[in-house]
Formats: sequence, C-alpha cells, structure tokens
Amino acid sequence: MPGTLVGSRVRRQQPADGYTLLMATSTTLGISPALYQPSPINPLRDFAPIAQVGSVNFFLIANPQFPARNVREMIDAIKRSPGKYNYASVGSGSPHHLFMEALRPNTRLRSSTSRIRGHRGADRSLERAIQVMFADATIAVPNIRAGKVIALGTSAAKPTTLSVGRATHL
Repeated sequence: MPGTLVGSRVRRQQPADGYTLLMATSTTLGISPALYQPSPINPLRDFAPIAQVGSVNFFLIANPQFPARNVREMIDAIKRSPGKYNYASVGSGSPHHLFMEALRPNTRLRSSTSRIRGHRGADRSLERAIQVMFADATIAVPNIRAGKVIALGTSAAKPTTLSVGRATHL
C-alpha cells in the first residue's frame, strides 16, 4: 500500500478537531483508493475538501537521442518499431504511469514499462535505456532547460509561461 494511503488512514483515525489537516493529491484521494482494494480510506466519506492549493502540469519528456520532437512523431516512431522503445514511470497507478497508458489503446503503443525510483531516477533513466516518460514540471523543466531531455508534450490546458521549447499540448 502506498505511503500516501497509510498517512491518510492515520489522519482519518484522528478526531475531527478542526485543527489537523490532510494535504493530499489526486493520487491519494482518487487513484490509490481505486487501485488498492480494500482501500483504507473512503475519500468521499472520510474527508471534507477545503480548498485547492495548487496544480501541477506534466510534461512528456524524451531522451535527446529519441527520434521524435513531438507527440505525433513519438507515436509514429513507436508504431514503426514496436517493442523497441521503453517508457518509465515512478510507479504503477501514478499519474505518470496512467498518462502513458492512456496513450496506448488509441495508438497501439507497445512500449514496455520500467519503474524508476523517485523523480531523481528520471535523469539517470533517460540517459540510459529509457526513451520517454511523463514527469511533473518540477522535474521536467530544469532538465529540459539543461538539455538533458526534450519536451514532446504537456498536460497544460493552455500554453505554459515556462520557457521550455515548443511542447505539444496533450
């Protein structure tokens, strides 16, 4: 069970005193309870939302040697060479993983997955055997700016103000 569910369960067991808060993500309150059954929490019953604190954009990033510079070219490259390319995620059921899996049915992508340990592993993974992955902006943008990876696309609803090149909006 992911640590975020463990922490949420601990919070749920505390008295509702109005002073203790749980700051959680969509993974904690949406994805994990659906994947890990029985879930130790029921987000609709156990918690009352107060406010959205922020949001995070994701970028589809690639090894600079990958033969694509946008999402369409990525799909075409993978279709031409099924099984040749790998993608990474920080774990099963993470948004990073689910974003990539969402591309698979419509494109018949046959990339095999590799799990990386945390975001720091993204740098090293993309330098070695991994060609593409989704990363949140906090990891992607510095690596794009440093030239370690290229941006193929973004989950941003509108163009980002970050100077990261010409990423396609997914």
